[in-house]
Amino acid sequence: MSTKWSQGRRKEVRGKAALRFLSRYGIVLGLLTICLGLTLASPVFFTRRNLLNVARQISENAIIATGMTFVILTGGIDLSVGSLLALVGVVGAMVLTHEGLLVAWEPGMVMALPLVAGLGGGGGVGALNG
Repeated sequence: MSTKWSQGRRKEVRGKAALRFLSRYGIVLGLLTICLGLTLASPVFFTRRNLLNVARQISENAIIATGMTFVILTGGIDLSVGSLLALVGVVGAMVLTHEGLLVAWEPGMVMALPLVAGLGGGGGVGALNG
């Protein structure tokens, strides 16, 4: 009688261990499965050039997410980050596209002025937000 109970108990423990493993590493396993499938589907997926391209494309979001992580860890939650990012982008783009204003400037200044305008606008709004 105790043999049946212990065998059932072992299966139950193994099942819980498998669930615990999947709950802990399921996302990583899913990501690895997707990467493996894409590598098999396209020979250029798992190349140095493509991986660097993906890293370049997500760098903005990674920087913002890192900053937001520190904000959340300190107990503050700021929902205006996305809106502020859009504002800074628009300010920088508006300054960059006003070519008549920047014709007399040196080529290095053409990129520096929109950068300074965007950072200044973002810093100003950030100072007002607190």
